[in-house]
Amino acid sequence: MQPDAAPFVLGRIDRLAVRLCLDLGDRAGAEDVLAGMPPSGRGRLLLDARLHLAAGRTADAARALAEVTPALTTRRLAVEHGVVRVLALGAARSEEAPKALASLLELAEPVRFVRTIVAAGPPMWALLEALPAHGRMAAYVARLLDAARRVVPPQVVSGQAGIAEALTERERTVLRYLASRLDTSGIAAEMYLSANTVRSHVKSIYRKLGVSSRAEAVARGRHLGMLGGPSGRRV
Repeated sequence: MQPDAAPFVLGRIDRLAVRLCLDLGDRAGAEDVLAGMPPSGRGRLLLDARLHLAAGRTADAARALAEVTPALTTRRLAVEHGVVRVLALGAARSEEAPKALASLLELAEPVRFVRTIVAAGPPMWALLEALPAHGRMAAYVARLLDAARRVVPPQVVSGQAGIAEALTERERTVLRYLASRLDTSGIAAEMYLSANTVRSHVKSIYRKLGVSSRAEAVARGRHLGMLGGPSGRRV
């Protein structure tokens, strides 16, 4: 019989489970895990803010962030808080988003945080691309965007109701790569296929989804639940 895990280990497992559910667009699953966690604590409040954001409740996210701000005792917590704050400001189309992002990068760059920022997804990537940066900060932004180009959205379990002909598993994989920042050659390299084969899959995807461009295919795939992230959110 294995010994019981320490509370801090169980808490970390719960936090990771919530993040995974949110990455997969499973807000109900995230809420179920959160319901079993202590109602307070820095990690819990940050997760609450992420859940509010995923549901489009930017005001509630801002309140949760304000509540956790006094308890930011480590750089990692401060960076995680900064990431969620930037996402909340971006979702609200606030003019403060670029300034908040610059502050986040100043905090994160000295210790080279990458995954925590890149994992925030396309809303963060778009803000990074638009941010004026110079010197070491420009190099850091370039590193973050390079890492983002290698990200492929996680597959979610879903049906394909709403299209006349179902996508094959290979086509679904290509569709997920279309939602990343890779071009045709990059997708081909990742999947060990020729560029022509990838183009053939893309044409089939367009036909089955009834679209005529990459952006439309990604939007349609997200609407049908084939891509990670809730409907209406870029992945």
